[in-house]
Amino acid sequence: MDSNGDKLTARELIRLELQGKAVATGRYDNILLRIRGGYILTLYGSLLLFVGRGNELSVIVSKPGLALASFLTIFILSTVLAIIDVSFRIRQLRVVTAYDRLMDISLGLATDKAADTNELESLLHIVGERSFPIGARRFLTAIALIGSLYIAVPVLGFILYMLVEPNKALAP
Repeated sequence: MDSNGDKLTARELIRLELQGKAVATGRYDNILLRIRGGYILTLYGSLLLFVGRGNELSVIVSKPGLALASFLTIFILSTVLAIIDVSFRIRQLRVVTAYDRLMDISLGLATDKAADTNELESLLHIVGERSFPIGARRFLTAIALIGSLYIAVPVLGFILYMLVEPNKALAP
């Protein structure tokens, strides 16, 4: 029932759910933006921790132990935040997939075409927090893009260190 005590129709219920899913998608975008912004701040903070206020990279280059500690810290931070990021992105993709399916059903109902309403009930529920199929392609694309975002910094740092001090990096 709505606020007036009238019974909701299936079309009104679908419209309300489409609006809710659109809002949820935007909220997931905000969460992902905060995670990625926090990653950048924490990454630079950890670099300052190891480099110091003078921002002299020579401090790290001249001390392989410090370089290893810095690399491991950044790698672990990147891994943990990548896992969190992937988790929220998959939730967002569940909502987007449900939105798309709900939109297809809504279009079918609006145009009086045959619409498959078998999954309508499950689409009207909150899908971000439960197991809901998003498709292998969307899943793998999300993991690949987010993984490359978070692995790029540690890999680039390691490559730069190897180029600057190859003998110290390989020495026992």
